[in-house]
Amino acid sequence: MTLPEGIEAQCQAALANVAAALEAAGSGMERVVGVTHMLPDRAEFPACWPLLRPVWGTMPLAATMIESGLTEPALRIELKVTARLR
Repeated sequence: MTLPEGIEAQCQAALANVAAALEAAGSGMERVVGVTHMLPDRAEFPACWPLLRPVWGTMPLAATMIESGLTEPALRIELKVTARLR
């Protein structure tokens, strides 16, 4: 696994990983009903909006941002989503 540097690059990679996992499960980004954004530094969250808004900006979904320690010190963001299958 290659971890890109910086919050924007990691956010983009996280979105791509989520999209691939949802597709493999028979779902998609348009079926997401909830997302939890986890960051070690909440001050970095606004930098993610230009990437998140085009994906989920118009969707009525439950969204939470949690400031927390992540499993690797180099990680800047982790996403957890809940999506409908159909």
